Amino acid sequence: MVGVVIRAMTYATLFVSAVLVYLPAQTLSWTGVRGPERLGLPQVAGIIATACGAALAVWCILNFAIIGRGTPAPFDPPRRLVVRGPALSAISAVKRGLERRRLTAERAEHAEPKNKPSALSAISAVKRGLERRRLTAERAEHAEPKKQTLCALCDLCG
Repeated sequence: MVGVVIRAMTYATLFVSAVLVYLPAQTLSWTGVRGPERLGLPQVAGIIATACGAALAVWCILNFAIIGRGTPAPFDPPRRLVVRGPALSAISAVKRGLERRRLTAERAEHAEPKNKPSALSAISAVKRGLERRRLTAERAEHAEPKKQTLCALCDLCG
């Protein structure tokens, strides 16, 4: 298990240092943007927000390593599903957002709220997509067929 934690922290450190530190710093230096001369309130707020985000990221990485026996990296995913910690909070937030979106759409249509689960599930999204596809195919069947000709020069061949 210690090996999994070390592997996860190594991948996370390399990713964060390359994508979130090195590349933005290089981009800013190439464009000529300079950092502030002294730390002000916006910089302190940014440091606090970054520290909170880093703590949350470490918590997620440790959950992936200890509970899931893997890493957040797509090439070394967890062996077990992780449904605790910040991941669960994020899923709950997504569910609440989707539910709020569904209710807003129903109110906009002046429809009565339906007894649906608390979130739009993947299955219901697939069902809606299949229903749209079926309706589109039905409309295409009932549409007037266009006259097709065998040659582009005359209508006698059709």
